[in-house]
Amino acid sequence: MPVISHQLVRDLIRKYADVFTTRFPFANMDVHFTENGLPPLPQGIKRDAPKEVFGASIKAGNTHLIGIHRQLTPPAQLSTFFHEYGHAVHRVESHEDDSDGPMLVLSETAAMLSSLKLPHEEELPEVAIISARMILSIVNNTDEYRQAFEMISKHPLWLKYGRLTGAV
Repeated sequence: MPVISHQLVRDLIRKYADVFTTRFPFANMDVHFTENGLPPLPQGIKRDAPKEVFGASIKAGNTHLIGIHRQLTPPAQLSTFFHEYGHAVHRVESHEDDSDGPMLVLSETAAMLSSLKLPHEEELPEVAIISARMILSIVNNTDEYRQAFEMISKHPLWLKYGRLTGAV
C-alpha cells in the first residue's frame, strides 16, 4: 500500500481533474486547499461554512470549484476530494440544481459512492475506510444524508468498507 503523502494527494487530484475535463470538455475543475474547506468564491457568490465542513463543491459558470480543508491529513484530504468530485460529476451528468430536495439526495448518494469507489480503484483502502467513517459521521445530520445513506447501504463497496469500520 503506497504512503499517502501530500504529493500523492496533489497527483491524484491532478489526475482526476484531468479525467473530469477530458470527459466534460465544456467544464473546468479547480481544487483549492483552504482554512474553511470552501473554495475561493467568485464575486457575487456567498456561502458560509460551518466549522465542521471539510470540503465543498460549488459550480460557478462552467467551473466546478472544490475546496478541501488544509488541516486534514493527506488520507482525509483524498477522501474529501473524492466525495466532492462525486458531487461535481453528478452535477454535470444530471444538468440539475442539486442544492436541495430530491436532487440533493441523488448528489449525496453519488458523492458517498465516489468517496468509496475512487480509493478502491486506486487501491487505497485506508482512504475508503476514512470515507466510510465520514459517511457514518454525517448520516444523521440531515434527511438528505440519511436518504442517501439508505441508497448506498446495500452497495458492495459500502458493505466492504463499512464492515472495516465496525459499523456493518
